[in-house]
Amino acid sequence: MIKRKLGQIYFGDIAQRGHNRQPVFVERRDFEYYLANLQEWKQVYELEAFSYCLIG
Repeated sequence: MIKRKLGQIYFGDIAQRGHNRQPVFVERRDFEYYLANLQEWKQVYELEAFSYCLIG
């Protein structure tokens, strides 16, 4: 992950890939599960997501 700092704000990006480059998001519930986890960990670590893109 590449981090950039602007004042007290860090910007970065995350790439998610399946084992042996298999698809991570196959069905709608895969997207929903990932977003639910993202929401949970944002709260745990007090993070903000300014934007995201899930590609299946």
